[in-house]
Amino acid sequence: MFNSEYLYQNLDNRYEELRELSTGDGGRGGLNLTILRNLQVPFPSIIEQTAIATILSVMDGEIEALTEKLEKTRLVKQGMMQELLTGRKRIWKPEENVADAEIPSPERAAFISVGGMDKILRHPVGMDRSVGQRPTLTDTKIKSPERATSKRKNVLIPPLQGFNEIHPDVGRCPTLVNTALSGLGKTRKHPPQFDDAVAFAVIAKCFASGQRKLYRVRTYKLLYLLRRKQKMDLSGFKKNAAGPYKSEARYAGGEKIAIDRGYIAETKDEFGTSVTVGKTIEDALQYARTWNWQADAKWLIHHFKDHTTNPLETLATVDMAMCELRKTKRAITLETVKDVIRSSKKWMEKLEKTHFSDVCITNAINESVSLFGGR
Repeated sequence: MFNSEYLYQNLDNRYEELRELSTGDGGRGGLNLTILRNLQVPFPSIIEQTAIATILSVMDGEIEALTEKLEKTRLVKQGMMQELLTGRKRIWKPEENVADAEIPSPERAAFISVGGMDKILRHPVGMDRSVGQRPTLTDTKIKSPERATSKRKNVLIPPLQGFNEIHPDVGRCPTLVNTALSGLGKTRKHPPQFDDAVAFAVIAKCFASGQRKLYRVRTYKLLYLLRRKQKMDLSGFKKNAAGPYKSEARYAGGEKIAIDRGYIAETKDEFGTSVTVGKTIEDALQYARTWNWQADAKWLIHHFKDHTTNPLETLATVDMAMCELRKTKRAITLETVKDVIRSSKKWMEKLEKTHFSDVCITNAINESVSLFGGR
């Protein structure tokens, strides 16, 4: 028994060894089944394999995120060069004797943060335009971070309750923001375990900051619904007595990574385990911004901020049953959804609960169609 990600990491680390063993011209094309069958690969216990694969996959994800951030830095610089070196944007207005104007000192300068990159551009702020004072900025009037616009292109970053906007100073330089955001929204590969860890942090930020505690059982329902919204692989979610549950996330995946890294914290009381924001949650939220998750966070808050655990359990369970019916190309009706629930030993007792009445299941079917489409 082996973990496929562990095997991939092992072989990927032995690339040069495989090149030397190949019988072709030194490339991968020279490999054959005989060589691969004689290749010795150490296989510790499946638990240790999973732990090793998780650590290495998370590191791969961080390397990829840093590489992407570096590329965005280059794009921002390129955008600034086009704006500043062609004269389309001026640091200060041309005035008489501007050549003799005093260069603002660091104490009189403010930093713009674009894409998480500070100290890229300085500009004087709060300067009086009266005679003898330093020159001021031109068309970089500071606007609200919720709405940043320019003459060329509008940038709209909607505010999110409980979730930070993409950049606090987005209104200061919209042209550069356009450049910085141009690469967002593209498909990225990052380890699913680390992806879940960031998702836990986003959910904690959105739902654990109010008076009502966010318990683990509710967190996993929100994780499932977030994954549905993002059209991610749901194979890790299993039929649990409390609804769709991803056990691997708790013991060797996203939840454990989020706790170990300080993205979230957990406390126990007589009602169960509750989730709160961790000391380093901002690190996870930075990944979420890089992956363009702001709209997903807003969607979660808008639809489920006032949902208690029972309605979430009904919705997630019914939606998972509907997904199973679609795979088998069966019609989605009240009776077929109940058939799927009855077919599971861990789910069949749900039908005795009041929040799994015919009315509640029908409402959940309609809500699922409204949220995710299909029938």
